[in-house]
Amino acid sequence: MSKKRALIFDDHLLMRDTLKTLLTNEGFTVSICANGREGLEIAKKSAFGIFLLDYRMPDMNGDEVAVVLRTLYPEAIIVGFSIECREREFLKAGADKYIDKGQLDERLIQYLNERTS
Repeated sequence: MSKKRALIFDDHLLMRDTLKTLLTNEGFTVSICANGREGLEIAKKSAFGIFLLDYRMPDMNGDEVAVVLRTLYPEAIIVGFSIECREREFLKAGADKYIDKGQLDERLIQYLNERTS
């Protein structure tokens, strides 16, 4: 598991690209996926230390993905995000942190740098 290696789960291309750029500029290695099932397949093939999960996605919601990831990677950092308040669902599913989608750019890097340094 690599602490500075992240996988972003989001079905919106613009959001995936924005987060990827944000993290890459901070020294993270980033992969992206458009839905839960695709992301779980990618996660099983590589060593990620960070998973960023949107709540609403086709086929699996982010909290469902978080349950699987927490089981497979108990030491990984899992951050859930959504435009609607889904903190309770994410934390119950095993996420370490929930961040409102509107505040991701302000709070995500700070949180990840605290956890990975």
